[in-house]
Amino acid sequence: MFPLKINGITYNSYQELPPAEKEDYDKKMGLAGDRNGNNLPDFMDGEFAQSIWNATRAGFVLRGKTYASLDEMPADMRAEMITAFNNLWNNGMPHPIAYELIYKKKITA
Repeated sequence: MFPLKINGITYNSYQELPPAEKEDYDKKMGLAGDRNGNNLPDFMDGEFAQSIWNATRAGFVLRGKTYASLDEMPADMRAEMITAFNNLWNNGMPHPIAYELIYKKKITA
């Protein structure tokens, strides 16, 4: 996404954008933005999104522990996991195994 040219000025990172351009950029990019410049959309950043993305039938690995289901997670982690899953799902990145682990049912066509 960067470098980005706005009104003839080239910005090499999100941090270089002036406040007005940041606000406009944020509105246009939403969750698809990449504010930290790691080439991943923001909705894919973070330990919960990565745990979902790497889920296997054995479960989610989070903070060094494998959870076979959400029921095994502390409530605060469970809530963050569901939010991260919904962000991925709503941005067109479904993960069938994670869906099964979270909702305890298979995706049917």
